[in-house]
Parts: sequence; structure tokens; C-alpha cells
Amino acid sequence: MSLLPLDPEAGNIGKALNFVINESGLYLNVRGDLDGATILLRRTVEIGEIIYKDDPIEIANALNNLAGRLAEHEATRDEAEAAYTRALEIKEAILGPDDPLLAITFSNIGTLHWQQKDYAQAVDFTTRAADIAKATYGIKSTQYAIRLGNLGAIYCDWAQATGDVDLARKERDAKEESARITQALRGMRHPETTARQNNLAVMSANAGDVLRAAKHMASALAINLSLGQESHPETHQMIANLIHLWTASDQSDKADRLKAGDPSDLIPIVEQIEAQHRAWVAEDPENRQFGPPSPITGATA
Repeated sequence: MSLLPLDPEAGNIGKALNFVINESGLYLNVRGDLDGATILLRRTVEIGEIIYKDDPIEIANALNNLAGRLAEHEATRDEAEAAYTRALEIKEAILGPDDPLLAITFSNIGTLHWQQKDYAQAVDFTTRAADIAKATYGIKSTQYAIRLGNLGAIYCDWAQATGDVDLARKERDAKEESARITQALRGMRHPETTARQNNLAVMSANAGDVLRAAKHMASALAINLSLGQESHPETHQMIANLIHLWTASDQSDKADRLKAGDPSDLIPIVEQIEAQHRAWVAEDPENRQFGPPSPITGATA
């Protein structure tokens, strides 16, 4: 692929060209044309070096986009790390220590080290991202909950790789705190709460506590059913997981009914979740909603 050379004095024309190339690169990445995406995203960095000398944050953004593409393949992860590192250097020279833009790059570098199984570095960078989220948005924010969830996932893989019980404890602390924050912010009847309950179920199963795992998986599934997500692929996977967990925790009668398409054992859990969510809405009715009508109980509020 060849592109027209860019005059260093291109001004707004160069910025417009850069925007189009960047968007095209991101589009190709989504479409699966990874080589084409890489070529275009490399070009946005080259153009950015010329036209954004007075606005280097734009160069950092271009480097972030390119690094994200390069990080997807093991062969180019060293180059991805170099791009992320330079983006971070640019941002740290300009931004304050708690700027959310820094947290994005810290999180990206953490994920890259996680992919490379360099867990200590992954935890370090992800913790720094979490600290910024806490300082900027508060300890009871979605942003902080997400960073904690990411940190818990890294601790999970690290603990499984080493058998270190202290790491497993840190995983549990991070994931449970993430779930508590999310539930306080979103209520029980929300997709983000579903994700946190599912994470707790997987964590408990990995620890060998199948009874607790079944409880969290049942909650995650019940939320999805309450929200009318019975046809969603994730719901189908949760059903399969819950059948397995109920069987493994001496609840084979429940497992057999669910396997036969009978969700009756989940209805009391749905009712409890909706009652909890209704109470959560009542705490701040002007800003909180019950959500769509429940296809399980018929509840609308």
C-alpha cells in the first residue's frame, strides 16, 4: 500500500488526512485485515511526528493505537511495548500524575505484560492505573471497579501459574471489592453486575469451592434471565456452567431440571435479585431505574 507523501507544512490538510487514515486503520482492524490495519496505523504515527510537534499528546494517541494492534501477535509485542513506552513518556512529560489518559496507557502496558506472562510487571502497571482511577473518580466509581477487576484477573493467572496462596488471596480481595463497588453503583439487575458475579463464580471454582461457585453463577444467570437475555450466547454458557457446578456440588436434581429446560430453581433467585434492585432504585429514584420488564416475574418496578 502506498500513500502520498506529506508536506511538513500540510496543516489542516495533514490533520484531515491523518484522521482518515487512522479511522481506516481502526476499521480494517475490526474487519480482520490486520496487515492493512498495521500499515495504516504506522502511517498515522509517521504523519503525527510531522504535524503534531506542538501537540505531542496526539502522537501518543497514535502510538497507543498502533501498539494495540501490534500487541495482538506475539511476534510484534516487543515493538508494541516500545510504542506504549514512548506514548507513556510523552504523556508523563505533559500530564499530571493522576490524569486518566495516563491510566489508559498504564493499563495497556499492564495487559501487554499479562499476555507475556510477566505478572509482576503486569500487576505494577495495572495497579498504577487503578490508583489513578481511585484518585480521579473515587473509590466508588465504575472506572476503579473495572481496574480492580483487571487486577484480579492478573492475580488469578499468576496464582494458578505459581500456586501462591497469597496471590490467590489478592485475587479474591480485588474481585470481591470490584463486585461490591459495581453492585452499589449499578444495582443487582445490571449486565456489569452479571459480569462480576460470573468472575466470582470462576474464581470460586478455581479454588475448589464449587458450592460458592454455583451460588455466584446462579446469580449471574438469574440477572441475565431477569433482563430478558435468555437467547444470549453468554447466557447459554452460564447455563452449561451452572449445570456442571450444581452437579459437582451435590445438587444434581437442580442440574437435571435445568438441563431439561426447566428454570424453576432460578425463579426465587430472580425474585430476590429484583427485590434487591427495587430497593436500590428506591434509594435514589430520580437517578436510578428498574430497567426493562422482567420476562420471568413480569415485574416492571
